[in-house]
Amino acid sequence: MGHVAEEIRICLISLYGGMLIGLIYDVSAFIRLPFGEGRLISAVFDALFYVAAGCMAAYACIPLYAFFSACFCIAASPCG
Repeated sequence: MGHVAEEIRICLISLYGGMLIGLIYDVSAFIRLPFGEGRLISAVFDALFYVAAGCMAAYACIPLYAFFSACFCIAASPCG
């Protein structure tokens, strides 16, 4: 019985992560709207989405507030 509970927990964590990645994609699509439909802009925003989704997947054990604060720090940096 213990294995089933662990599998349900893993399934819920995966669903939660998928919803967060979908939210990040929707936010990046909303931010992309004022920039038009250029190929370069699309490539840049897609790359930023892949980096954000990869960071979220790599650091899934970090609490959510830490992830969003890291994203804010990256976005607020002079190079970002």
